[in-house]
Amino acid sequence: MPKQDAGYKLLFSHAILVRDFVHAFFPYSNDPIEEPPPKAVQKISGSWIDENKLLRRDNDIAWLCHAYCENNQQYRHFVLLIEFQTHPDPIMPVRLNSYVSLLSEEIHRSGRMKAPDLPRIFPIVLYNGLRPWNAPLGFLETQKNEPVELSRWQPQSQYFLIDQLHLPNYQLPSPDNLAGLLIRIERSANPQEATHWLSRLAQRLKELGEENFQKSVVAWLTHSFLPTRMPNIELQDLHTIEQIIMSIDNNTLDWSVQYIEQGRKEGRKEGREEGHVAGLEVGKEKLVKLIFQLLTRKFGPLPSGLKTKLKDSDIATLDNISEALLDLNSLTELEDLLR
Repeated sequence: MPKQDAGYKLLFSHAILVRDFVHAFFPYSNDPIEEPPPKAVQKISGSWIDENKLLRRDNDIAWLCHAYCENNQQYRHFVLLIEFQTHPDPIMPVRLNSYVSLLSEEIHRSGRMKAPDLPRIFPIVLYNGLRPWNAPLGFLETQKNEPVELSRWQPQSQYFLIDQLHLPNYQLPSPDNLAGLLIRIERSANPQEATHWLSRLAQRLKELGEENFQKSVVAWLTHSFLPTRMPNIELQDLHTIEQIIMSIDNNTLDWSVQYIEQGRKEGRKEGREEGHVAGLEVGKEKLVKLIFQLLTRKFGPLPSGLKTKLKDSDIATLDNISEALLDLNSLTELEDLLR
């Protein structure tokens, strides 16, 4: 399991975060301020057995929640189903449709709720990759083939996408909301911005008296978030958010996301300013150097053959690699981008 996914699974095992998350993103029909907030009730196992194939299927997080319904003046159950992604998946609607079906079967089989009173499921993709999400949002978008007459008998399901790094500012949850704070930390363009939001998070957790959740936040920061932003920072023996803030303040390494973006801009700028091949090559050399440094930090020493391929790549290919770099899980994925 990628460390980013494991970190998020740890965070979303806490009801207090799920409460704030669903309060921020639940599709209210009216003004959410005037409605009682949805409640996280119970975490549901994310593993089910597909009886047809006798295979275990795993999604990321599922919580039984309930929301207030104006029609009958009472709370009704629903299931929050969250899939964590670090890169776009072209068959995400197919995967989530499978998870929704298996989860509904499991709820029925367990006897907790029976058809036709099965709970509605709210499927969400929480994405933190650098590139904007470009995968289909609905099941029918994965089927462009004829005959169109059969469309009505295909699953009509869609999922709710939260593209953390590309959310418009007006869609961000309140800074008092734990989910809103975590998203702002993810979006931080430099260490100073990150420590600002980390300080706000530490203060908020003190107000809530959430020591257990703070431990999970520290684990996420030290094992998942910071290693991708500041690969060489010393993270051992850090047990509080305040200690992590001090460690970031005392560290002079580049913030990787900012570092990559700066490299891409410099390469383009120098190529444009020189106005000829020599100028473009200067920009390309800097971009290649930046990619070498970041890949080495992430995967260790690079094979000589891979270095040669990178040096021989054109500027457009290198630009695509720099955008995808933090999402890569292996050098094999990098090789695929170079083909």
